[in-house]
Amino acid sequence: MADGANGAARGERRGLMEQLADAAVRWAVPVALAALAGALMRLHKVMDAMQEGTRTILRSRLVDLHERYVVSGAGCPDWVKREATQVYDAYHGMGGNGTGTHYFEEIIEAPIRGDSED
Repeated sequence: MADGANGAARGERRGLMEQLADAAVRWAVPVALAALAGALMRLHKVMDAMQEGTRTILRSRLVDLHERYVVSGAGCPDWVKREATQVYDAYHGMGGNGTGTHYFEEIIEAPIRGDSED
């Protein structure tokens, strides 16, 4: 009889442990998913800010090249046009348009003068 009582007690403990494990999983999974969602939202904000900053720097480089070689009337060495194309491709790939496109087009249309990097 004692063995039967011990077996029943072990069965109850096993059932209790399964209930506790089930409750822990039901609580922990949503908490972990909520934490993951929060981390992903913060990461998305950081990535957006980095993309905007990079796009601003690329547009600024196009403005610099435009002022130095188009507005000044100095003409554009071929290497400047290649650089402007690389900068514009990255800028446009990040969603940049408008003024950057205008500056790029004018750089490409500028007469070629000189060929050395200064």
